[in-house]
Amino acid sequence: MLLARRVLFLLLLDALLLAGATFEPLMVYLAVVYLGVVLAMLLADRRITPQANDFELARSNDPRLSLGADNLIAVRVTNRSRRRVRVRVRDEPPVEFKTDALILDSSAQSSQPDRDATAPASRRPAPAVIPPHSTTEFRYHVRPPGRGDYRFGDLNMRWDGVLGLIIRQARFAAAADVKVYPNLLDIRKYELLVRKGQLQEMGLRHTRVLGSGTEFERLREYQLDDEFRRIDWKAMARRGKPITREFETERSQNVVCMLDVGRLMRSPVQDASGQSLAKVDYAVNAVLMLSYVAGLRGDKVGLLAFADQVTHYLAPKSGKGQFYR
Repeated sequence: MLLARRVLFLLLLDALLLAGATFEPLMVYLAVVYLGVVLAMLLADRRITPQANDFELARSNDPRLSLGADNLIAVRVTNRSRRRVRVRVRDEPPVEFKTDALILDSSAQSSQPDRDATAPASRRPAPAVIPPHSTTEFRYHVRPPGRGDYRFGDLNMRWDGVLGLIIRQARFAAAADVKVYPNLLDIRKYELLVRKGQLQEMGLRHTRVLGSGTEFERLREYQLDDEFRRIDWKAMARRGKPITREFETERSQNVVCMLDVGRLMRSPVQDASGQSLAKVDYAVNAVLMLSYVAGLRGDKVGLLAFADQVTHYLAPKSGKGQFYR
């Protein structure tokens, strides 16, 4: 339990009363009575302020965090007491992670709008207010610097006393392991846009690769750079002028991604946000996106990883099961 700042001002007033006793001895009795009132208020605040067992804290996040992306972390706080409380929460993400919030207060509540960028930076956000018998959610983002296994620590919370004289704090067990994979958030974003038919928002448009392949697409007039073997002689006889057959690239092709995992690919490269990732991590993210898009288009996708020699080979296959391998 901590004393609030206002208690120090109340005790300072008592010190002034004691100082006045040098001129008026009766001020001593007034200072003693005043100190007793302050102590009684502290005891009352300690008694009526909710205890740690009146709260329930839980963290929720994706079990697979994405490398080099802003991953959402949500912390839910449930107030089971009959009192309204003002709280601040501090999570313990892995020390290697970059976070956009160290202390979760009113600015991190999911029900609040984004923080105004024009607001004075010196103004500290107020504690979040949780009504009795209700739950509020705090959100922040973490950016992992590398793939692998990491561990979140416990959750810490401070809440003000009902009378504002004390500050309680407690630690809530919430330690959990988490795995960091290559960037899967972009793939989920792409899949969502596919379902909504909004791929143009990502700058993607469906184009047909004409002039190669074996699937017939259309007939058109002959041009000077067309191959003679593309001329449709029957159509030319009917129309009286040269006509060319145009073909489209066939689907269900074998797409094999070749990934260099050698020593030189482990050197870091800094991105626009200032975070450094290894070259191989960027390459893995690109391979994942390419494989996912190719799989959606009906192609068979495979992988060949190599350094000074081939280290891993995955034969081309179709289906989502192949992607998650």
